[in-house]
Amino acid sequence: MPVRLERAGVSTARAWLAMQSNYDLAQAMKREQPPVRPLDDRAA
Repeated sequence: MPVRLERAGVSTARAWLAMQSNYDLAQAMKREQPPVRPLDDRAA
């Protein structure tokens, strides 16, 4: 869809993907997240 919007002259595909990513992140931040264990330093 972002490519089609770009071809229609409505901004760039990259801009549409960035907006969608920002929206998805904002929605995820609103929801309660399960606890996460810190990564072991040896795993990195």
